[in-house]
Amino acid sequence: MLISANRSVGIFCGAAEFDIHPAYLDMARKFGAALGSRGLGLVCGASSPGLVGAVADAAYNSGAKVTSIIPLSLLEKSMPEMAPGEIFVVKSIHHRRVLMHRLSDGFVALPGGYGTIGELLEAISTRLLGLHQKPVVALNFRGFYDPLGELVDHVAREGFISTAGRNAIVVASDVDEALDVLVQRCSCADRDSY
Repeated sequence: MLISANRSVGIFCGAAEFDIHPAYLDMARKFGAALGSRGLGLVCGASSPGLVGAVADAAYNSGAKVTSIIPLSLLEKSMPEMAPGEIFVVKSIHHRRVLMHRLSDGFVALPGGYGTIGELLEAISTRLLGLHQKPVVALNFRGFYDPLGELVDHVAREGFISTAGRNAIVVASDVDEALDVLVQRCSCADRDSY
């Protein structure tokens, strides 16, 4: 099932490899290959290590258009010369997030650290503020996002977010489900609104 030609999925995921379980890298490669097989492009941070590198390499090798965006301050740390596809160098993390939002038709958060969680929450917050209508999916591989779901439930119970806010994030348990949900919910009508 294709979204349509020239549609790209923005991903948020870990770029570090401190001591992650190999299953995460296998899942990331499967996700990248699935993008290519579905005719979807990839928008990500430019990095060769970690999940982001695994997704980008697999997507590129399966025929997906890969667009990577890296802040100038991370240029040397992230080894973007090893990243496949087109690379944009921007001024800051903020500029990277803005460009990722503009170039993506929907977002999937794979497991990752502080940056990943921050990007996921920002995508949800900006959607709730009406700055975009792009779908946001958390790939809950190995139950990674279960604790975040518990936190969001707590925040909703305490009255800080509405039911609509609680339901703004869609959780998928595997790669195919994440992409199926994204395809079903992607209107792609407001790519440049953020």
